[in-house]
Parts: sequence; C-alpha cells; structure tokens
Amino acid sequence: MHRVPFCTYLVRQPGNRNLRLRTNSNAEYIVLACLIALALSVFSINSQGGLFTQFNRLIASPSGVFHLYNEQGHNHKILVNVEGVRPSDRAKVKSQFLIIQQSGSGFIVQDSGGKIYKVGAEPDSQILTERITADIGSSAITVVETAALDDEQITQALNKFIRTGALSYVTGQLTIEDLEPLPPPDPYQFHYIKHSANGVSFEAAPLQVVLRLLGAEFATGTVSIKTITGGV
Repeated sequence: MHRVPFCTYLVRQPGNRNLRLRTNSNAEYIVLACLIALALSVFSINSQGGLFTQFNRLIASPSGVFHLYNEQGHNHKILVNVEGVRPSDRAKVKSQFLIIQQSGSGFIVQDSGGKIYKVGAEPDSQILTERITADIGSSAITVVETAALDDEQITQALNKFIRTGALSYVTGQLTIEDLEPLPPPDPYQFHYIKHSANGVSFEAAPLQVVLRLLGAEFATGTVSIKTITGGV
C-alpha cells in the first residue's frame, strides 16, 4: 500500500482541488510564514515565564506578581516593575525592584542602591502602586534559617550568616535591656527595625545593618534570617 507523506496529505486537504495549497505558490509561503511566526511567539512566551506571566504583564495584576513569586521565588530572583506614588510627598515612582518578601497584601522590595521599601496599597506602604508587573530574574537560591539567642551578643550569634555575595535579611524580635535610642529612620524607606520598650523588632532588616547598629548588644529571642544567594 502506497503511503502518502503527511506534508503532502496536508497540502491535498480539503477534498476540493481548488482549495488546496499548490507547491511553491504564494499561499504556501504565507501559511509557512504564519506557522514560523506562531512557533517563535510560543517560544518567546515560554522563555519569559509562560502565558500566565505574559497575561498578567498585560493587565498589571498584583495577583499575577504573587503567583510568579510563589512559583519561581525559591530558585530565581523576582523583579517587580512598579509605577506608583509616594504617599509622603505624592512624588511619582517608576522603577524596578527586587522582591525580598511578601508583607500583608504587598511586598518588601529593594532598589539597585540597597534602599528598602514596602510597595502595595496598605497604609504603611512607602510606594502606593498604580501598576505592578513582575519578571523572572537570574537564578538564585533562597534559604530561611533560625537563630535563637539566650542573652548572647548579637554579633556572635548572627555573624555566621554572613555569606560573600549573598543578600541576608533578619525578621523577628529580640529583647535587649537598657537599649539606647536608635538613629531616626529614613522617612522615605521601610522601617525594618523598630525600637520598643522591650527591645527591637525586625522585618526584612538587612543583616549588615543589624550588626552595625546592634552587634555589640546582648539579646534574648528568636529571629529568622533569609539569605538570597546567586544571581547578579
């Protein structure tokens, strides 16, 4: 039995000869160009995070950013493109940031200069978002570790979490007796270290800043250290 090649079979469809594609005809080249364009589009979409990511870039949905961060944040840096306004002076903001972690219905992020902000719609946000999209950045490994201090010097307890080329952030609460007032925070940045009567609380506080301001103090309590290693 003679087998008809699949490509020839496609060209011979449908049954009406007048509707078939002729070899080397303009119509054949148009169909071929459309198929190549479709294949390239599918490749581009997949290489940039998939159809869901592309759709959420189009509608700038915060839910899409949460989805991408939860799906890819364990092995990639997730970058957010934010358009919004600073509530303090109503200045417009349009920039890209690295996501450190979720916070309520928003995100704590860091800019290229190391400054930290909360972006979202909540009252404690330093940037109220009008439009937000996300991109998958370079490969990176995120690890969260715990440190329990029992009247220990902070430097001795946390120094081991410093890793070359890594970004490390402290979250939790420590009791420190007779703590002197801390320097006033930058009003335009997220207040990642807060002084209370019983000590200090941290939320995504850069480890190097914690050691610089409080390293000599003796403290009791438990903190978590998130470390993002890899990427540029």
